[in-house]
Amino acid sequence: MLWYFHGLVINVNTGLYNVIMTASDVVLLSLVARPSLGRNRGQKPEAATGNRNRVAPTQDLSRGLRRRRLTPKPSFLFGGETGFVNLSVMMRKLADQAAFFNWLKPGWLGVAEIIGENQLIYLILGLVLLGLTGGVAAGLLGENRFDIVRLLCDGLFWHGFAVMAGLAWLLWRREPLVARTCCLGAIMVAALGIYAFRIEPYWLEISRVQLKNDKLEQPVKIVVVADLQSDVFGEYERKSLRLANDAKGDIILFVGDYAQESEHHVRDKSLQDFKAALQEINIRAPQGIYAVRGTLETGSDWNPVFAGLPVRLVEQTETIERPNLCLTGLSLTDSENTQLFIPDCGAKFHVVFGHVPNFALGDVRGDLLVAGHTHGGQLRIPFIGPLATASEIPHQWGAGITDLGNGRTLLVSRGIGMELGDDPRFRFLCRPEMVNIE
Repeated sequence: MLWYFHGLVINVNTGLYNVIMTASDVVLLSLVARPSLGRNRGQKPEAATGNRNRVAPTQDLSRGLRRRRLTPKPSFLFGGETGFVNLSVMMRKLADQAAFFNWLKPGWLGVAEIIGENQLIYLILGLVLLGLTGGVAAGLLGENRFDIVRLLCDGLFWHGFAVMAGLAWLLWRREPLVARTCCLGAIMVAALGIYAFRIEPYWLEISRVQLKNDKLEQPVKIVVVADLQSDVFGEYERKSLRLANDAKGDIILFVGDYAQESEHHVRDKSLQDFKAALQEINIRAPQGIYAVRGTLETGSDWNPVFAGLPVRLVEQTETIERPNLCLTGLSLTDSENTQLFIPDCGAKFHVVFGHVPNFALGDVRGDLLVAGHTHGGQLRIPFIGPLATASEIPHQWGAGITDLGNGRTLLVSRGIGMELGDDPRFRFLCRPEMVNIE
């Protein structure tokens, strides 16, 4: 139950979500638990339901149903009685009460019989309802899209695993086929969780993009480093920076979010380790290294990180002329502006880079537009794409190369790090990347 207490620590909504899901888990598992009420009390099934003092003449259909099958016959897949039989018997006992509506009894008893006969169907229905409960609760309690995704992860990877494992244990002797299916489901959920939380977030991909443009008289290699976003700067981050330096790019672009927003002493330590790693690898690029502010760089705490290094900080939007191209670095505010206007650079190849990709929606007359921030959504669903990009661009622009028309190309990096803090620390079908543009 560690995730339960962890949820209470994060915030009240997360704790409430886990309480709701835990209660739903218990209800479902108790319905599958054995034995039935009658056997549990040492009674015969007939005694559990009873048929005494039945005097109402309007209850012929109810009496017929009871005579035909006092205790529902288990389905062919469930050789023993489960809690669904308990539920069926309890519904019949309730119908015996004097206060029960006579007009409701025929339908009520019919439903009770169906539940007892089709236990597998109701097990599947229970799992579907559990999933719907998790989805609706996440939608109602999540404060934003990332929060909703985090709650859904709790529901799938913790509660989903617990329920499937519990079903496998409860049904192992009575229903080996169903139990093995549930066991396989639990193993798949666990494997998926391990992959999404422990493997893919650190499986860095070197993406190579080739662009041809008549404005370039000679090839230029640009290395894009986006969203390190670490709270503990470790070997993974050091390796990423070494790979960026070893790529031998003519230009290196740092496009923001260098350390996770957290307690000051934690963030300061991460930024110090980041600077030490840059010094250790002796980072260099013939045509310059440029860095812009990200959404996590509040105040001026990021400026000392690059002090004493061959890195040009872009605090305010400015255009920098190079021999065969020009670079326009954007301030954070301008990168968020969907109405931004940036003029062209005449006959030179024009690279415009900023942290948030919203500027691509404006009148930005660059040949190559470079951004980060989105992390590619971190979660990408086949044929759908990312569920959230934390920006105003269309979701299909959230990662990779997009042809914007009129000779403009947008590149949005999936980033090296991931959302941390209270947000879900995982990636799925959205590997971290460092981009080499050639």
